[in-house]
Amino acid sequence: MREAKMNDITIGLTSAIGYRHYKNFADGKKLSFKEAILAKCYDCSCGYVDGKIDCCIEDCPLYQYAPYGKSWANRGKRELTEAQRIVISKTGFKKKNNQE
Repeated sequence: MREAKMNDITIGLTSAIGYRHYKNFADGKKLSFKEAILAKCYDCSCGYVDGKIDCCIEDCPLYQYAPYGKSWANRGKRELTEAQRIVISKTGFKKKNNQE
């Protein structure tokens, strides 16, 4: 089955969000929840061969996390509490540059 998945990968857009995670899944690597969701969206949208657009499947339980959906584009930034800000300042947490 994973061999078939590997063949499917070459069909889709390699620049689309979820491609790398889908490829890692096909290679047998473990994925985080977020990576699994993005990989599934990539799979369900057939690798976004028709472009990086909203899938419009609003009754899908993963739609709110879909990378090109309305919810993704309109998501708000999370507000940090003062305690979280203190922890971040003490640990030196920095935002990743290559987040997807």
